[in-house]
Amino acid sequence: MVIDKSLLPDKIFEQYSTDLYHCASCNYCVDAVWPDRNINHVCVTLQHHEKNPSYSGRGFIEAARFLAEGNELDLASLAKRVFTCTGCGNCDTVCPIDLRPSEVGKALREWLSEEGLAPKEVVASRSKILSDGRAYAGSSIYSDIKYTEYAETDCEINYFPGCSSNENLLKTVQSDLKLMDLLRVKFRYLDPHNNCCGAVLKELGEEKESAVWAQDLFKEDQQSSRRNSLVVSGYECCNHLSNTTNREPVSLPRWILSRLLSKDSSTKLELRTKHSVRVNLLETCQLKKESQINRSNPSDEFLFREFLEGFDIIVLNEHYPSRHALCCGASGSMKAMQPTSASVMATDKLPTEEDVISITLDPRCALHYCKSANSSNAVMSFSTFICEYFAISD
Repeated sequence: MVIDKSLLPDKIFEQYSTDLYHCASCNYCVDAVWPDRNINHVCVTLQHHEKNPSYSGRGFIEAARFLAEGNELDLASLAKRVFTCTGCGNCDTVCPIDLRPSEVGKALREWLSEEGLAPKEVVASRSKILSDGRAYAGSSIYSDIKYTEYAETDCEINYFPGCSSNENLLKTVQSDLKLMDLLRVKFRYLDPHNNCCGAVLKELGEEKESAVWAQDLFKEDQQSSRRNSLVVSGYECCNHLSNTTNREPVSLPRWILSRLLSKDSSTKLELRTKHSVRVNLLETCQLKKESQINRSNPSDEFLFREFLEGFDIIVLNEHYPSRHALCCGASGSMKAMQPTSASVMATDKLPTEEDVISITLDPRCALHYCKSANSSNAVMSFSTFICEYFAISD
């Protein structure tokens, strides 16, 4: 059969033709429930916003294949569907034949954005970020941080907080700084006035501009950044900088946990409370592809769980981290397209018990949970939890 792919860009067809023509519509990525594999639905958009399968990974593949075969499709409607997606990657991880439906959706988003067909909600969100110079918070973001105090030239690391960490509601960056001070880490706090790497812009379809922002971060700090390790607070920032610059950033939780779990570490930690601590660990989709057990290179989430096992801490969710846990709605363009649904996605994951502490390693997820629950205490970031619940000494 001769395929007329004129209605789908060649680059998408060539990269994803295997995905388009091997999908058997098995519906794993639509409504799979398999308790033995810890699968209880995988698409948060279908669960909390729209039940129509055209919003699913399977729907994205079918739409791309439909276009590839020369069929006309309402591209404005398609744009609405593919942008109403968190990009969590669950549809990829659950696929029994390793197809990449979320990647197909991402490719469609980029193409439609280039064609000027991004939904007005996405365009407005994108314009605000470009105007503000950052994805989160306002101009008062640094009012209570004297970053010039952390300008060590002879240091171990360069610390880049990411703008979600600096959001006043969450105050993650204050905990990050306190934790590194307690661990006697010599670091340089990269100039916060250039504090957005453009990761969220990329999710909203501004591919080229997001890469420029990432590269511009280090123009005035090239020598220091080459010499020292780059430690990044936010996972979306960490991944974006890894993909768009010549640096190899390390996440702050990973850097700290590796230090605390090292056999050579002289640091001592003790729980401040004499009672057992019950915690609910919330996965981050940014680590989705790393959530399998890898003994030689365990993911950040496994390192965190290993760290908690050394204390009187009860982890409630037995299967943490789960490769198929539903997203909290913080990522992708979901918040721009459907803010109400995105908030429901977050609050649905929070425990109802009052004595349970919810923790996530990702500052952006923590911020989204707290805003959705209208409480700055709804979820703790990694560094805030360590600082508040542990006494640290040599």
